[in-house]
Amino acid sequence: MLVAVNKKNQELIPTNGNYVCDQGKLLLALERDPTLEVLIDEELPGVLHINELINVIKKKYPEAKVSLIYSEKEKIINKAPSFIPYLAISLGTGLLVLLLFFLMSKDLNGNSLFMKNLFISVGIALTVNLGAMYALQKGGEERSEQR
Repeated sequence: MLVAVNKKNQELIPTNGNYVCDQGKLLLALERDPTLEVLIDEELPGVLHINELINVIKKKYPEAKVSLIYSEKEKIINKAPSFIPYLAISLGTGLLVLLLFFLMSKDLNGNSLFMKNLFISVGIALTVNLGAMYALQKGGEERSEQR
C-alpha cells in the first residue's frame, strides 16, 4: 500500500509504511509497481487537480486500486446574527401602527370608527412585519448556505 499525502497533513502520514508527498513521486512509484493500492490525500501537491490525477492513474494503471482521503476540517462557528435588523423592523411596525391609526382616525365629518381603524392599522402593520421578518430570515439562510 502507498499513501500519497501532503506534508502539511502530518496526521495522515503513516508511521511505518510507504508514502510519497507529491504527484510526481506517486506516478513514479506506480510506474515501478502498477498493482499498488494507493490512498491519495485530497490536498496532494502537484500540477493536476486531484480528480484529474485519479483519472490519469485509472487510465494508465487500471490494476491499481485508488482511494481518496478526505481530512476533516474543523467546523467554523459563525457568530450569531445581529438582532438590530429585527429590532428595527419591530420598531418600524409600531410606528406604522400609530401612523395608520392616526391617518385612519382623521374623519372630516366627525364620525370616528375607533376600534375598526385600530384593527385595520394593526392588521396592516403586522402583515408588513411578518413579511419583512420572513424576508430577513430567508436572506440569512441563503447567505449561510453560500459559505
